[in-house]
Amino acid sequence: EQIGLAAVKYYLLKVDPKKRMLFDPAASIDLQGHTGPFIQYTYARIRSLLRKGSEDQKIGRSENGLVVELLPEERTVIKLLHQMPSVLQESAARLDPAALANHTYELVKAYNSFYQSVSVLKEEDAAKRNFRLALSAAVSASTKKAMWCLGIEVPERADLGPHFFAHFAVDAVLDRLAGFDKAGERAVHAGREARRAGQQEFAPARHQHHHGRRDARVGGIPAC
Repeated sequence: EQIGLAAVKYYLLKVDPKKRMLFDPAASIDLQGHTGPFIQYTYARIRSLLRKGSEDQKIGRSENGLVVELLPEERTVIKLLHQMPSVLQESAARLDPAALANHTYELVKAYNSFYQSVSVLKEEDAAKRNFRLALSAAVSASTKKAMWCLGIEVPERADLGPHFFAHFAVDAVLDRLAGFDKAGERAVHAGREARRAGQQEFAPARHQHHHGRRDARVGGIPAC
């Protein structure tokens, strides 16, 4: 239900209130797209990364303990974090949740690019490693606050992996749409038919999960 609500709410809130839109259930749960579940899953992956980082006792010391030079990917994430308070204020003043929703997505997308390009837990320099963990923590905190402002909860864990995350999101979204009107009922029926037809697609993912494989990637974030 948490994922389904996020899919519906975010899909509606990300659109400028002055514009017309057509709700697409399939597009609303795309874990590699501009969606609420994508943000939720990335947040859960960051939380997993931070838990692993706190459990790792192999933290050494660098010569001066400072990160002198930032990588371009780090600068991009920091810039978006710095802009978040002003975006939040402007969004509230204009009664425009779309601005906040879209900035949150840009932040998460930038973090994905950062994580895909830069080593975090495997970084040997203690100062760089700790800085990147702190940056990850800042992104998770900012994302959680922004989603809370949008009325969307974020899960602390996504242990079943991306395929199951999307799998349950489909049913949750369809349940939310059921009973709205005749057109909604037809959309739900079509969605459930597509859902049943695509069940085979999830079978390999389920088999891999039960055998301990956790190497799936969503938007550059590996299952931790």
